[in-house]
Amino acid sequence: MAMVGGAIKDGVHFSEHEVKTLETVMPIEQWEENFNKYFIDDIDRPWKPVNKYIDFSTYDDILTNQGFGVFLIKLNLKILLNHPYIYLKNFLSECNIMWAIGRPKDNKIWRVMDTGGYEKDVIRYTAYYGAIVQYVRLIQNHPIFHSICGRGGISLFIIIMMATLLITNHKKILLLALSPVIIYTIMLSLAIPAQDFRYVLPFICCAIFYSAIIFSQTSSKKD
Repeated sequence: MAMVGGAIKDGVHFSEHEVKTLETVMPIEQWEENFNKYFIDDIDRPWKPVNKYIDFSTYDDILTNQGFGVFLIKLNLKILLNHPYIYLKNFLSECNIMWAIGRPKDNKIWRVMDTGGYEKDVIRYTAYYGAIVQYVRLIQNHPIFHSICGRGGISLFIIIMMATLLITNHKKILLLALSPVIIYTIMLSLAIPAQDFRYVLPFICCAIFYSAIIFSQTSSKKD
């Protein structure tokens, strides 16, 4: 849905049938209005303003039983083939936190709540949360720390560099150690819902430990 909304915002024109089908979910102008190039959630989640236009009580039925899901997939493919620049531009914006080292100026940053400031009747906050709040605020308020600890660009570069060195140093078997994070990265890039660093935290942590693979030595039989 986000890619379709982005295409409409970038001036891509659809056929009368395609417009009519899109409007079975919400008015065509709202596809553009609710598109956020950094937050996929904004266009298809019931807790977002888009709930004023989408009837989420019937949306699952429209998506699965009335063929709208298949229609969206085909429309995405059409946009990709006919307007690859627009599609890839919007796609890379959506997963920006995964590959970009710095945060774009027009991309808001998620702020942590004060202890007990959110659903305090449901969630019991501990001293550990208070420490995490201070750590996250340190990351958010210092661009260098934020790039290293709050975004995936540097870590992704390290992982790619490690994979390249393993191949050139004839240690391809060790790429198996990288395969989980590689698969996770590919799958996440296709479905990341928001620019929240919790989604990239796994391969940030992995990059730290996997870096030791570069300096590993093959043990001899005597050892």
